Amino acid sequence: MKIFKSMSFKLFYGFFLVGTIIYIFSAFYLYANISRFYEKRFYSMVKKEVQYIEHGLKDKGLEYLIPLEIDCRITLIHPDGTVYYDSFFPLSHLDNHNDREEVIEARKNGFGYSTRFSKTDKDSNTYVAYKMEDGNILRITESYFDNHAPTMNLFRTIFVMFFITLFLTITISMVMTRKILQPINQIDLDNPTTIEVYEELEPFINKIEQENKNRKDLEQFRREFSANVSHEFKTPLTSISGFAELMKNGDMNKETMQEFAGDIYKESQHLISILEDVIKLSKLDEKTIVLDKKVINIFDIIKEVRDFYTHELNKKNITMELNGEPAYINAVPHLIQEIVFNLVDNAIKYNKENGKIIISVSKTSEKNVILSVKDSGIGIPNDEIPRIFERFYRVDKSHSKEIYGTGLGLSIVQNAAAYHNAKIEVSSQIDVGTTISVIFNS
Repeated sequence: MKIFKSMSFKLFYGFFLVGTIIYIFSAFYLYANISRFYEKRFYSMVKKEVQYIEHGLKDKGLEYLIPLEIDCRITLIHPDGTVYYDSFFPLSHLDNHNDREEVIEARKNGFGYSTRFSKTDKDSNTYVAYKMEDGNILRITESYFDNHAPTMNLFRTIFVMFFITLFLTITISMVMTRKILQPINQIDLDNPTTIEVYEELEPFINKIEQENKNRKDLEQFRREFSANVSHEFKTPLTSISGFAELMKNGDMNKETMQEFAGDIYKESQHLISILEDVIKLSKLDEKTIVLDKKVINIFDIIKEVRDFYTHELNKKNITMELNGEPAYINAVPHLIQEIVFNLVDNAIKYNKENGKIIISVSKTSEKNVILSVKDSGIGIPNDEIPRIFERFYRVDKSHSKEIYGTGLGLSIVQNAAAYHNAKIEVSSQIDVGTTISVIFNS
């Protein structure tokens, strides 16, 4: 049942079990010690009695026993085990007592004790035997229950007290369980630190607080991302819709029609680029994704990128310089291509006419490989450097419409570098240029 798995039941059960076990052990300990006390006192009294009886027998013989008014049974036994006197039963009813435990012990040690059920009087008895000077055995018998009457009364008291203690244990356990669980039940999961809790729960509360913070940050990120995606899609879609509406009316010459078609194609390509970059980022955001790595030469990828951007470089009259030598790393080829393509793409977009780009590959003393892309562009203000890897963030907002791009390039670079446990370093000066370096572990 569900209740047996609850924390309140386990706490209650724990308190109840501990309380019951302590009581039972205490009760048995008390009973055993008191029982032992009465037993020792009984044997001490009996020893004195048998010594008095022995003296009386010496002076008066068996006649001494006849007028005695005592409740216990007195038995006299010859050394051969034959009973020659018994205060309760005729001698004809009694057999040889040579095998009795207390008689055997008395012959050896002077005194003997035993407790057993007697076939003669059909009762459980306690026997104390004493070896007299003449070699005969004097035995005194008392009913076990008469002898242990105080102990049995104590046991009954303990039994009654058990139910009283049981009731108190259940009540106290329920109260303690409620008090222990009260601060836990009062925890506000949205604001867990607003209430004072047990010291042992503080790591748990801190974890909830951190999870709440992460959730809020994620929600904020999603809102910003959705707003940015909507904004990035809205501009080209509005342009496409406007061009299409003008073309639908048909009041334009062929040249204007072709110009509008070119604009529609350009804006649609922009949308496709945004979608492709969003898909790339979504895949990189999946931490569990596993991509095949192999040993690649970064210098070869740089050459491919240079060849790809030849037209763009010539268009802005930008020169590109390659420095370094072949450098091999274990990496995912297409992610390294994304890093180089996006870094070079930004270096071109934010560069000046007749500018320069220097791409270098070097190795550190720890044999780490450093890929650096340096441009002579507009530069980045120091306070904005930490934000350039945010999705859709643009440094030069005044020219953001003039500079074609999705605003996701550096986010892809950051995620691709993180996948390879690589570090990114950025240095920049306004109107001087920017250098972005990616440091790959050897």
